[in-house]
Parts: sequence; C-alpha cells; structure tokens
Amino acid sequence: DYPSEIRRRIALTGIPSAIKAQDDLTLQNYIDTIRGADNDTNKDAILSYYTAKKLEVLGYPLNAIREYRNPAEMNSAQYSALARRDIVKLQRRSRTISAEKAISEYEKLRFAWGEKDFKINILNLLADLYVETKNYDKALQTLQDIKLIAGEKIEKSINRRMVKIFEDIYLNNYDESLPAIKSLALYQDFEWLAPMSAHYNQIVQKLADRLVAVDLLDRALYLL
Repeated sequence: DYPSEIRRRIALTGIPSAIKAQDDLTLQNYIDTIRGADNDTNKDAILSYYTAKKLEVLGYPLNAIREYRNPAEMNSAQYSALARRDIVKLQRRSRTISAEKAISEYEKLRFAWGEKDFKINILNLLADLYVETKNYDKALQTLQDIKLIAGEKIEKSINRRMVKIFEDIYLNNYDESLPAIKSLALYQDFEWLAPMSAHYNQIVQKLADRLVAVDLLDRALYLL
C-alpha cells in the first residue's frame, strides 16, 4: 500500500542486495516495481540497466552486453556510466577486449558520473590494468588519485597496495621491462613509498646495483 515513489525507492535500495545474492526472482520483482512507478525521468534507463544486470546474474554475458548498450546510449549520466563500465568488465571477463582498449574506455568514464564510489571503482579497475600492462607510474598515480577522492578512510589500504607494487617493481624484478633511467625516475617520483616497505634497504640496493650495471654511478651513489 505504499505510494508509488516510496515503492520505487525501496526497490532501488533493495536491488544491489538482490544482485549480490544472485536472486533473480527478487531482482525481477524490484524491476517490476520500478516499471510501475510514476514520473521518473530515468525509468527507461533504470529498467534497461537492471534488465541487463538480471541477464548477467542468470549467466548470459553476451545477452547482457547487448542489453547494456541501450542504457549506455541514453541521456542518463548515472546509468549510462554504469552500463558502459559493466560492458567493459564483461568484455574483459570474456577476453573479447584488450587491456589497452579497456584502459581507454575506463579513462573516458573517469568523469562521466561524479558519484564518489563510482569514481573510486573506475580508478581501482584502471590501477589493476595499468599494473597488468606494466605501466607502473600510471598505476601508482591512479592509486594516488583514489586517496585524494576517498581521503583518510582508505588511505592505509591504498598505501599498502602502492607499497606492494613498489616491492614488485624493485624486488621482484618487475622493472626489468623498464630502462634503468626510467626505473630511477619512477623511484624518485614515489620515493616516499620506499621507507614504508619492510624491505627498504633491499629496494635501494637492487636499484643501485642496476644503475651501476649501466654506468650510472653518480645516481647509484646518491641512492646509497
């Protein structure tokens, strides 16, 4: 007996839980509730987006991608951005899009919708892809951007993640794909991370050894 607007808000609040629980019947009930709501300028985009989400829950990723393309092209900043993100996520899962193309699409979405959690999610996806493509400076800078948005709430967890990347670069030889001078430049840009690592001395020693190997003796001396 709730008014239409209250039912709509309850449905929108409940939908994420139904998706998380993979409960397609409850999800469909919420979709039907939204369909019956009045005076919602976003209704078509909402219905199309969650219809696609239901297809994804049911295990039909290709059908979901096709359905996501509808809200992706609609005049709704929120649901267009969500649909475009989910298309790329499904394409990555099905290996039908390269990491480089996914990065390009996510970069376009950074400012598509201003909601904080959405932006943080996009930046996290980008950071993972930058690591995968060995673009470590971009990965670290993207994690820095997350800290600027999220603030102290997740600062420690982001710092741990950044230190892990730093250790992988300089201890686990991820920097072998980088020229020595670029490896040094990256270290200097994020030098404040090194003392946070329990392996600080080893990081400095390994980088110095690499610089010595290419006759960058003054740079190695500076580090040591």
